[in-house]
Amino acid sequence: MDASAIASSPLVLALPTFLLTVLLQLWLDPPRVFTRLRCYHAATSAAAAGGGGRPVRPRGKKGARQQDSNDYDLGGAESLIVTPLSRRLVAQLKHLDAFNNLAMAGMAMLISLGLGQAAERLLVWPPSVLPPALAFSTVFAALAMLAKVDLLSDDTSPANKVLAATWGILGLGAALALHVLQPGNGRILAWDMQRAAKAVGPSVNGFIQAAAGKALQGRGLQGAAENIPQLSVSDSALQVLLALVAAAFAVLLFAPAQRFVRSFFLQLRPPEWAADYIAPRPLPTAGLALHFLLPALTALLWVRPMLQELLQLPDRTLSVVQAGALLLTAAAMGANQRTLLQRYLDRALTGWHQLKHGSRAARGTKDEKRTLGDVIRVHCQVTNHLLGKAAVQSLGPAVLYLNLGLLLLHTVLHPAAEGSSAMETQVLLQSCIGFLAFWTGACWFLYCAVLLWLFRTGVLQP
Repeated sequence: MDASAIASSPLVLALPTFLLTVLLQLWLDPPRVFTRLRCYHAATSAAAAGGGGRPVRPRGKKGARQQDSNDYDLGGAESLIVTPLSRRLVAQLKHLDAFNNLAMAGMAMLISLGLGQAAERLLVWPPSVLPPALAFSTVFAALAMLAKVDLLSDDTSPANKVLAATWGILGLGAALALHVLQPGNGRILAWDMQRAAKAVGPSVNGFIQAAAGKALQGRGLQGAAENIPQLSVSDSALQVLLALVAAAFAVLLFAPAQRFVRSFFLQLRPPEWAADYIAPRPLPTAGLALHFLLPALTALLWVRPMLQELLQLPDRTLSVVQAGALLLTAAAMGANQRTLLQRYLDRALTGWHQLKHGSRAARGTKDEKRTLGDVIRVHCQVTNHLLGKAAVQSLGPAVLYLNLGLLLLHTVLHPAAEGSSAMETQVLLQSCIGFLAFWTGACWFLYCAVLLWLFRTGVLQP
């Protein structure tokens, strides 16, 4: 095997990518994001009497009025114990493996792209197919992890699964309508499905011929690879395929958006009695506001009159701006992990307060009080136990944006000659990435805006 064949082999880049990813995983230790988070446990009678943590004491006018009700005998659950989350408890979290897999996939994509660029610049190697292939597969891996913790998990209620499936059906219809009613054939929205569909056949055939040529090299059968029949795909077939993918995005983004809005609403409107525990600072609140708005602003970059025609940007510059916006959105979402997870854990505190002071059982018979205490205890345990699920739903959208951004950036860094087959392949990739990025931002903003309005108006309880 000559040097050029070695340089073009994806295995040459795959091995150091894997080794560096494992080392970075060990050094960064993604589960560290959970440690020292504040979690809540319903006290037993012994714990309430003898300590074991910092007990919750409401403050403010409302909290002062409720101090008299702290003598409810709920079997110890009338008090909460606040403790930092330990590494031992982190190791027991459900869905922790899915969180680690998501983090590892994101790091592998970053490392593969960095190594690929270093090999091209320093060693003058040809572009490797590993970074785009890894980014493409990681997008679907992120969707698979979100499906694992939501649709395929036994801790998701059937009602929530039906609701998510309903959003998927509506999303399929909306995506098909967007394709059919797309104005301007790429002049308004920055993707061209007709040209992309024409590029599918040559792109697939070129890949098959290149792979077959390498496999038959040295056997005297190189010409056989040129006799592969030409594949053709209609634009309607590509539109239906992308609409199905968009429906999957619509299904799997609903639960993360709902989880985010609950945490964001608690950050914006913490209860007065919990001011000692939920004290939002301006910087995390601004970060969550960016988490809410950036996907919508990024989606608008694929509406040509909003930016390209306004600033007279060439297509390549527009692609650079779009890739940067996707990566910025991923970074903003990733930076909010601890804030979102802490607000998720704080729901154990607000749930305890609501059950204790809003339930008639707290003033009922001794058996009713004991049953209420058990309910409170289970509520706190389940909230803590499903922290891993909340982490996957928080990290999943960030990984989606990261890989879409890196995939688009890779096409920008390797411009192809106009009229070449490589150029048509890039048009196909950029059209698919543009549609999915626009769709992801539209779904995220629509879900979050509607849920936030329902919470603010009191139609739904956060």
